[in-house]
Amino acid sequence: MQLDYTRYLYLTWKTSGRLSIRAPWGSGKTIILLGFLAWVIGLNPSIRIKMICASKDLAVERVDTIRSWIENDEDYRFIFPEVVPHPSDWGKSGFKVAKKDPITGEIKGLVGATDKTLSAYGVTSSGIGGRVDLLVFDDLCDRRDVDSPAIRAQRKYHVRSVWLGRLDVGGAVISIATPWHTDDAIAQFTKPEEKDGSEFPTISYQVSQDLDRFIINYENWIDSLPDGPDTLDLPPWFMGVPGMKAKKKDLGSREFQRGFQLQPIDITDCIFSPDWIVNYELEDILKTPGYVLVGLDPAYGRRESATQRANRGKEPAYSGIIICLKTALGITYVLDMVFTRAKPSEVRKIALNKWLYWTDAKRFPHWTGRQFSFEVVGGGQATLYDELLADMRELGISIPLVEFHPVGPKNERIAGMVPEVEDARIRFRVSEESQKKLVDQLTSFPFGTYIDGADVLQQVQTYARNLSVVSKKREIAGGKRTKGGQLRSENF
Repeated sequence: MQLDYTRYLYLTWKTSGRLSIRAPWGSGKTIILLGFLAWVIGLNPSIRIKMICASKDLAVERVDTIRSWIENDEDYRFIFPEVVPHPSDWGKSGFKVAKKDPITGEIKGLVGATDKTLSAYGVTSSGIGGRVDLLVFDDLCDRRDVDSPAIRAQRKYHVRSVWLGRLDVGGAVISIATPWHTDDAIAQFTKPEEKDGSEFPTISYQVSQDLDRFIINYENWIDSLPDGPDTLDLPPWFMGVPGMKAKKKDLGSREFQRGFQLQPIDITDCIFSPDWIVNYELEDILKTPGYVLVGLDPAYGRRESATQRANRGKEPAYSGIIICLKTALGITYVLDMVFTRAKPSEVRKIALNKWLYWTDAKRFPHWTGRQFSFEVVGGGQATLYDELLADMRELGISIPLVEFHPVGPKNERIAGMVPEVEDARIRFRVSEESQKKLVDQLTSFPFGTYIDGADVLQQVQTYARNLSVVSKKREIAGGKRTKGGQLRSENF
């Protein structure tokens, strides 16, 4: 399989062609691509290559790997002794190479070249530099393409209207990836929206249903690319059948199908249909009697996976604040939503400001009931809870503050809202940017990156379903903290 990768990469480059390779996770597609690009630079040091990934950090990682090989790898130095780092342009995110005289050791040629030999970009980068001879898309999409139609549209636009427009005459384009969504930029290489002859020849290596071999599919194939086999046995270095079965069990069937059998996520895979989302206008409910429910799901104290920590970097994880109105007809209206990576003190400030705004009796005289629920799981969240109580004392305000202790897996709790969203018993102000993000989370569930908004919505909806539910409650009233009691319920 890796020999196939190399052969098709080479032929695409030599014929100034187009090629899309789709292959499973862990099949060596990126390392083969990087080795190929290092080899191409050795053969043609004046080439201009742009590496485009879903994020710039990912692209920089790839470019820096090649940079390290050129500078330090003994085998590379032996094969291409004349190719050396440019004395004044040798950065991790992009570099030039120069040529060294094999006899004198003097640097010659390419020193004054304008464009970099290899440069790294995120797909939606704004500063795109000059022309390009070889345009490379590696892992162009990620889980955010499942999350958001807007992200998919933005990335497809940049590929077609920005990056392909930088290609010089005689240039080649290569895409290599594991697909994510049926309508993402990777899919557009094979099946573009406009049938204008821009389809890329595409080769796909899918793990078979029996998990014992690759099924190879060829689409939009052309004469300059020779046909290969229809199947390949799984190579020894790749997981055997037992490993595949274990991986399928770990990932779940649908994620395994996407990552190893190349079946991208489709809208029908997500359990909240976009057709169920009902929009409303705030003016329509201002005179409707209701109960204001505020929910806070703070990030602090949560257990995170290594992947989640890596994705957020040095920033705090997301905290979610949601404000809803439960009416006499049993409908929950999402009034406001905040996703923030703010520090604990700022999260508390935002939450209190939202509470004071939406429970203002002069502004909303018909909304008489109110409750503030606060998720408490880890020690950090419990500390933030107590700090919020202290803030309330300092401000001299009384808030029916309820500890929310979630029961059961998060995905199951969110899935429990399916009947309510489908029957329009939960409604949204889709014109609000934060609520667009919430809707995106629901309609990409359970495959999206973030579900924090959906999670805090189900927290509030847990109380909205039965406002007389008995729960632990701690209030600050008249400057004193009290415990116990039953949630007050308006009789609509």
